Amino acid sequence: LDASFCGIPNEDRAKYTQLLQDNGVNFNYYYRLSHEDMMLTYSRSKIGLNFSKNMNGEEIKTQMKARMFEVPGARSLLLTEYTDGLEQFFEIDKEIVCFTEPEELLQKVKYLLQNPDLCNTIANNGYQRFLKEHESHVRMNNIIEQIKKI
Repeated sequence: LDASFCGIPNEDRAKYTQLLQDNGVNFNYYYRLSHEDMMLTYSRSKIGLNFSKNMNGEEIKTQMKARMFEVPGARSLLLTEYTDGLEQFFEIDKEIVCFTEPEELLQKVKYLLQNPDLCNTIANNGYQRFLKEHESHVRMNNIIEQIKKI
């Protein structure tokens, strides 16, 4: 798969989906997958997309999503809508790639797909960072160590 997204449909995500499809991107949108099937989908994708707007509150804003860790954990390149604080978890443009506007998403998807070595390098860097800092046993050990200090 060139690019995929797994998540609940909403109006904002439909806008991005339509833009990609209208511009010839081999894009797949999946809804209601098991966690295992979602991870298999991302592992088969060159690019795993994340749309991070919270559409459920009174104020529409971006937020951290588990997808920001699931996609790199599946060894796929994460192309995510930017949200504040993301650089605390991954180095942008070296371990993941971000966008803020629909046209920027389209531009970056096309560029990354035309540059598979770069796409693979960033995906691998994101995967290595995931293993080093974000895998569940690593995070649990860090929490236990912090508790011991109290």
